[in-house]
Amino acid sequence: MLLKVTVYMPRSPNSITSETKILQIFREYPETIDYLLNLGICECHGLEGSERSIKEEVEKRELNIKEVLEELNRRVN
Repeated sequence: MLLKVTVYMPRSPNSITSETKILQIFREYPETIDYLLNLGICECHGLEGSERSIKEEVEKRELNIKEVLEELNRRVN
């Protein structure tokens, strides 16, 4: 008999960093999707767009990276 055990591991306070890739954020942190979409950031621009870091996408939109990271990490913790 196999038993599946799920262990809850709390995320670190800064789970998402400026170098985290967009695709990784969408896959691992679904609770951030609505916020990112409201900023105009999505992983739907093919491989090129999804391989960019959050920092690259934020700078492209002339947003404040510190504020964006604070909000993303607030949503995941």
